Amino acid sequence: MATCDRSRAMLRLAVLFVVLGHVSLVDRGNFKTCNDSGFCKRNRNTKPGESPYNVQLPTVKPTSPSRVEAEVINTKNGVVLKLELIALEEGVLRMRLSEVTSAVARFEPKEALLDTIRESDLKLEGKDDSSFTVTFGKHRAVVRATPLVVELYSNGQLVMVANARGLLRFEHYRPRDAVQDAGGAEGDNQNEAEKEDKPKEDADMEGAWEETFKGHKDSKKHGPMSVGMDFTFEGFDHVYGIPEHADSFALRSTVGSSDPFRLYNLDVFEYEVDNVMALYGSVPFMLAHSESRTVGLLWLNAAETWVDIEPNSKQGVLSSVVDFVKRSPPPNHRETHWFSENGLIDTFFLMGPGPKDVMSQYRSLTGTTPLPPLFSVAYHQSRWNYNDQDDVRSVDA
Repeated sequence: MATCDRSRAMLRLAVLFVVLGHVSLVDRGNFKTCNDSGFCKRNRNTKPGESPYNVQLPTVKPTSPSRVEAEVINTKNGVVLKLELIALEEGVLRMRLSEVTSAVARFEPKEALLDTIRESDLKLEGKDDSSFTVTFGKHRAVVRATPLVVELYSNGQLVMVANARGLLRFEHYRPRDAVQDAGGAEGDNQNEAEKEDKPKEDADMEGAWEETFKGHKDSKKHGPMSVGMDFTFEGFDHVYGIPEHADSFALRSTVGSSDPFRLYNLDVFEYEVDNVMALYGSVPFMLAHSESRTVGLLWLNAAETWVDIEPNSKQGVLSSVVDFVKRSPPPNHRETHWFSENGLIDTFFLMGPGPKDVMSQYRSLTGTTPLPPLFSVAYHQSRWNYNDQDDVRSVDA
């Protein structure tokens, strides 16, 4: 009996050494962290509750039976953005935010969407001096103007809020020469103390125009052009999705404990489990599920993306929204913060109400997973890590 116990202990110890040895093989220096990424640091350092983006309510107008547009102004620099709300079939609302004028076109991953997507009726139901409301099917969206906040209701229940914490960030295009000229010439009489007190613009921050990782320089000829926004899932304890990561099924909080989840396709041979590091693929789709309801969010952006998750927060503008509609705050909610290096803010809200509905809505946007052809269903042998020809021959020996 003692011999058996000793053998089991030795086996456990051997397994532990194998696991530790495998972990030690991971070279963390090959993985970019948020601290290595200028746009990640800029977005993560955005202060909640100080959003400068306001809707210009006189500009709100329907542009088709399925679309409503409005202008959004950044009160810090006067840059104007275009907000588009588009109703799609099966209970999906698309929200786009883009620059009104720019000398550089931003990439849009249109290939990711089906060409069979169909729009449906979107009605502008009302507008006052602080908000406007649109309805689509059994759902409605209330857009607050100052600052921009978009509340999504399904059957009268608040399920998602965009920019509740005021983390919206849209780094507009600007030529580098204009940035240098704005800095002032040598001998400028501007008070030096005033210069020091003035917060840095996006274009002046570290990594805005170029940064280096592992000796490789990444030059950004168009400067900083990242986009980011926070999304709150109301009435949910857990969120899921944004593959591919070797982490828990229910996504854990990252704020204060780790980097955000990174979405960036990498051919990774070694990686750590229970970690937010990027792996082979990335799908910017998140699902929130409870006993009574399921909703989804698709962030349509092909650039490098990071996603922060935290369980709860008292900061931001959500509390004022709650007071405005005279209801008690929900007992639970999950707050997320998405930011990408480039592109537009192009978001799809999948209203559910059940998991089957959300998956059907997602399928209507990007399609289904094709089955493999019959001839490919057989034995597959990896070609990775053969030492020599004899090693290859031994596979079929």
